[in-house]
Amino acid sequence: MIQGIVIGLLSAVLSSYATIRIEKYLSFRSNQKGLFFDIYMKLMELEGNYFWLASSEIRKTPEPKEISQKVWQLKWQIADMSRKLEAKELQEILETLFINKFSHSERHERLNILISKFGYKANPRYKNIMAEISKQNLENNKEQFEKIKID
Repeated sequence: MIQGIVIGLLSAVLSSYATIRIEKYLSFRSNQKGLFFDIYMKLMELEGNYFWLASSEIRKTPEPKEISQKVWQLKWQIADMSRKLEAKELQEILETLFINKFSHSERHERLNILISKFGYKANPRYKNIMAEISKQNLENNKEQFEKIKID
């Protein structure tokens, strides 16, 4: 009889422990997915701002100060959010943001590559829909794009 009680208590304790561990893991995983998505959205915003900096760089015109300030803020917001991220992509994100050897055009291109890679992980359906919309927009405006000449 005592043996049955001990076995019952032991199985209850082990079951509770397993449940707690599984809940912690699932909660952590959910938080990481949300954090990854938030970083992904910030990277998209940063890429849009780098487009303007790269355009200024190519045209050899002064950088818009408000864009430069926004880029600086976004880079540090992403870095701060990344402190909580436990993903293999962390190094690639931080290198893209902070290594000084990149011009604005190179950083813009690296951000595009990062966003393309991470889009499927952050939200595959969103990425596919936006790619289709971009493709349709290009097709619909093909004639206008062909008229534009780049010197």
